[in-house]
Amino acid sequence: MKKVYSIDRFEGDFAVLVCDDETVLSVSKDIFHDLDLHEGDVFAAREKGDTLEDISPMPEERDKRKAEAKRRLEKLLDRGKNK
Repeated sequence: MKKVYSIDRFEGDFAVLVCDDETVLSVSKDIFHDLDLHEGDVFAAREKGDTLEDISPMPEERDKRKAEAKRRLEKLLDRGKNK
């Protein structure tokens, strides 16, 4: 079964991922060698041992999440102006 992950950050040769179930996973960034993925990108994949396989980028989900984060930030900033 595939799970949905987002790339939180890169640390050296590793990618730190956050799964939708809020677990954090660190994998070799080499698994993305043929994909153009960056911090903040979202993808679906299957876990296989200590790595992932069958990685499917989800650019629409990434865009949706970025828009939601922007909306939340703007709401917080607007709330601060009203004090």
